[in-house]
Amino acid sequence: MELIVFGIFITFIAYRIVYTALKGRYFESFLAAGVGILTTQIFLVANYAGEFFRESINLSANIALQGFGLFLIVSSAALLTAAFVSKRKISGIVSEWGSTKLFLAQGIYGIIRHPAQLAGILAALGVACMMANSAIIILALLAGAAFYVSAAEEDKHNALSLGSEYDEYAEAIPSFNLVAGLSKSLRNRRLG
Repeated sequence: MELIVFGIFITFIAYRIVYTALKGRYFESFLAAGVGILTTQIFLVANYAGEFFRESINLSANIALQGFGLFLIVSSAALLTAAFVSKRKISGIVSEWGSTKLFLAQGIYGIIRHPAQLAGILAALGVACMMANSAIIILALLAGAAFYVSAAEEDKHNALSLGSEYDEYAEAIPSFNLVAGLSKSLRNRRLG
């Protein structure tokens, strides 16, 4: 049954990749590809973990790696939640005011430009750390690359769609660097 559900989901992801590519929304195509690869990674771990050849590392390194992986997964979930909450607030602001300038720096988007893509990268790396398996690590690298390219394509798309407003936003807010974004945000709050 799991295999059937997984197959249906991957078919839908393939459809989204093709559909958004045909519409010229390549950032959505790469985002869908990243989600598909991450889902494959999780599916393999959940269903076949006992059959995988586990890399041989000592017990304390394995525990540390698994702890770090769990930290990455929890961080990913927090970022994704923040992105959804911010998007919901952004939708209300845009419909009320009709200006992109008002929403570009709201919530998590005032700290980093691509929280969903960063969440995907962190989740893929977290699963790879938890499993410590070569195949899962390769899938994590592929998912991370897809999420990274998605962010770069989204920047191009937004720069074309929104023009100088987005250029100013992109200059002020880092793509993925959460530490720099938080630091800038805290500094701006103190000054403002």
